[in-house]
Amino acid sequence: MLRNLDKSAKEIVDAICAKLEATLELPALIGLLSQPDQALLTEALDYLSCPKEDDPVVWGPRLVWVFSGDLGRSAVDDPVEAREVSRSWIDEWLLGKITAGVLKDMGLDESNAWRSVRKVKLLVRHSRWCLDGTTQANQAAAVIEKLLQDADVQQFIGSNRYQGVLWFNKESFEDLMWWLFQGAVIEILAEEEDASARAESILGCFRLVKRLQEAAEKSDFQLAKLAGALSAK
Repeated sequence: MLRNLDKSAKEIVDAICAKLEATLELPALIGLLSQPDQALLTEALDYLSCPKEDDPVVWGPRLVWVFSGDLGRSAVDDPVEAREVSRSWIDEWLLGKITAGVLKDMGLDESNAWRSVRKVKLLVRHSRWCLDGTTQANQAAAVIEKLLQDADVQQFIGSNRYQGVLWFNKESFEDLMWWLFQGAVIEILAEEEDASARAESILGCFRLVKRLQEAAEKSDFQLAKLAGALSAK
């Protein structure tokens, strides 16, 4: 349903501010959470941390996503449809080209600049990948099925057919998991104020990350085997 721009403007600004605040909290996140399973939480936060935290290859996509991911809420009420609108506007409004140009000015080469644009597109569409549909019996299989329906995801993980087998790239898949995890963490921090609830949601997503990583290793990086491993009881 189409939205009234005046009514939605404050909602969009509030959502952007909440995500920006959450993004700025990431470096100090370990001091903001507590959870009985502290060992797993520490592992999750260690996984989230980045040795190049000040690098534009990290902050560039983060901030572009924060400021563009909720724009679709100005046009439609449905949150899923709003994300699709936001994603389409990246191309229609040439935000991807603008982003790539800014990142090149900050020192990134052509390839990394456009890969960063793809990261933004993935976060706009999939940042809630582990937060939506959490009641499904086999969430990991459902997650990978949805992700692989997206041509941007297939391109990002280097999906390619060789001798009749559809393969994907190990490093690119790991990069995808890291970006999706940090996107989900930012969503959680922006929406949830209680520290224990934040921690539990983050751990739920991290368990999914580990499940997907284990399945990727067992699949020998073949897409058909990956889906099969995740569907197994």
